[in-house]
Amino acid sequence: MGAARDAVKRLAWRAGLTGAVARRRLGDSLTVLMFHRVLDRADPRWPGATRQYTLDPQEFALALDVAGGLFTPVSLRDVVEARAGGRPLPPAAMLVSFDDGWSDNLHYAAPELARRGWPAVLFAAADWIGSARPFWQEEWHEALATGRIRRADLADHLPAELADISVQAALARLEPEARSALFRALGGGGRPAIPAFLTPAELARLAAVGWAVGGHGCSHEPLTAVPDGAGEIASARQSLTAMTGAPVDSLSFPHGRWDAALVQAARASGHALCFTSDRLANACPGGRPASDLLGRVEIHAGLLADPDGTLRPERLANFLATLPVGVLEAGEAALAA
Repeated sequence: MGAARDAVKRLAWRAGLTGAVARRRLGDSLTVLMFHRVLDRADPRWPGATRQYTLDPQEFALALDVAGGLFTPVSLRDVVEARAGGRPLPPAAMLVSFDDGWSDNLHYAAPELARRGWPAVLFAAADWIGSARPFWQEEWHEALATGRIRRADLADHLPAELADISVQAALARLEPEARSALFRALGGGGRPAIPAFLTPAELARLAAVGWAVGGHGCSHEPLTAVPDGAGEIASARQSLTAMTGAPVDSLSFPHGRWDAALVQAARASGHALCFTSDRLANACPGGRPASDLLGRVEIHAGLLADPDGTLRPERLANFLATLPVGVLEAGEAALAA
């Protein structure tokens, strides 16, 4: 039965029916695609990249091929202006977004988008721009994946109350200083760092070739959990504006964590749009976003391939064509039919 469904999806995609369905269902909406990293598998940064958030160049190009068959690319400026009452968005509009500020966005993603003439927006964690080290999650991932740290040794060093949850969840509950000390004690430190994030000059290069830059907090910690989330929003805006020489008027919430107070803080500090990780296409009656709070759709390898790695563009096409359409307001998504 599953094989038959897959065959139907494949035929519908090849015949153009999936695209027709998407344009009809999502004509009065904006779909925001969310990416993180694009890396060649031979790149020395690949072992340290979390697979859930990383596509290789072939996967990335295929994802863009599929999206281009369903949607019309627009820029962040187009969305801001449409929301403010300017020119409306085209039917079935789509915005390409990236989170964090990884240097590989410049090396692999930007050239592919430039070949297509597509705009994009990068939401950068301000304090990490210029950092050679990756986030702690990636450092631990690489150390565990390559065997530099053994899971059995790690389990022996975790507090007993964290023994029954996932490794990442357990590590996230440790204080940053304790987590760093444990990393070094177990042999995770000492390896030369491969530059992980864009430098300020590289960030400015992306801005100069047409990428918009938005905020993503400063620390990359969830803004609902830091002592001063509103302060991080304002500080990131100021820092990124100084780096790029261009106004920063939009943000995405790190880890997709947000609440009404943070949205109000973003508005008060001059942000025109706030992007979440809520999976939906955003209602745009008459080509105008119904809210300044917008959901996004994470694109990962599991949407593009079978477990054996065989690429299946029809999977992503069907997933995108059947997205729910809704409006995010006051902490909840109101989904339309």
